[in-house]
Amino acid sequence: MRPPNKILSSSLSSSSPGSPYFLVLIVALPLVVISVVVCTLVPQGFSRSALPSRTTWRVGYSRSYPLASFSLAEAAPGNYSIFNFSDSLIAKELNQSGHEQEMLNLKESDEVAVNASEKVIKRYSRIEKMEASLATVRSSIREAARVRNLTSVHQDPDYVPQGPIYRNANAFHRSYLEMEKLFKIYVYEEGEPPMFHDGPCKSIYSTEGRFIHELEKGNSYRTRDPNEAMVYFLPFSVVMMVQYLYVPGAHEIHAIGRAVVDYVNIISNKHPYWNRSLGADHFMLSCHDWGPRTSAYVPNLFNNSIRVLCNANTSEGFNPSKDASFPEIHLRTGEAKGLVGGLSPSRRPILPSSPAGCTGTLGSYY
Repeated sequence: MRPPNKILSSSLSSSSPGSPYFLVLIVALPLVVISVVVCTLVPQGFSRSALPSRTTWRVGYSRSYPLASFSLAEAAPGNYSIFNFSDSLIAKELNQSGHEQEMLNLKESDEVAVNASEKVIKRYSRIEKMEASLATVRSSIREAARVRNLTSVHQDPDYVPQGPIYRNANAFHRSYLEMEKLFKIYVYEEGEPPMFHDGPCKSIYSTEGRFIHELEKGNSYRTRDPNEAMVYFLPFSVVMMVQYLYVPGAHEIHAIGRAVVDYVNIISNKHPYWNRSLGADHFMLSCHDWGPRTSAYVPNLFNNSIRVLCNANTSEGFNPSKDASFPEIHLRTGEAKGLVGGLSPSRRPILPSSPAGCTGTLGSYY
């Protein structure tokens, strides 16, 4: 039994970690395995020049470019393709990418500049501009109203800062001055005389005709641009409609009412201003007793519009909160010269008002 133990001990000593045979085995075995794998995977005819250089690998990996971003070289023998990792191609890719990034940054900066300019330049609507100007006017009137003594704060020879007729003379006068500067009226051009753009000037309804004529030819308040106007005038004359459309003895005025309805329909279809406010910034004028009845044929004209009426009778629908009264004067010559001034009311012996047709005792003085 001694000899086998000796042989076993000698074999164990030769394969121990410190023996030369064990070290050779550890080094040679991996090399053999790697050689077999390489020979199996790499096709025949593969040259060493096809492998990327150390510089190419360093640039590729340092820039984190994937292999798919490089162009393919000519196909190798068989079904294999070899990627071309040339330094010039990588540089071209880098330059192209940098140019695209620069263009993108330039585009973004342009967009930011455009957005900044859009924020600075804002286009206000006509209504916003008008409201801004009216806000300034209201502030000016409130400032003038704080002066409650009877001393004028305006250099105006026509200013009369006294009398019980004024609730606040300075506020009234400042309002009048602002009106002269800003108030603009647009007169619709639709319609033909004599029922439109015309009116009587030598009768008890003379002020209706005088107002229409003065507004038509005047330049103080009239504007030709409807976008500048604060109010819009409907230039029909009820007196002239009665003269041309009313049948004497008839108990209705439907023909006059239909004429007004047709006129409002024409301007509302041709212009946007009536529909925009439903007539709230429009006004009509009539010195005839049938003025209120005529406006009733158009509900928005009756309820929303400003009606300047000589027949300012609340029983016929006159609304003091939106309508305005207008004096009725008989101009025998058709001219308004010489009517301003004269004796003060306290020194006038007769100050009559007569019904239509000059009936009654007071009518004889009219």
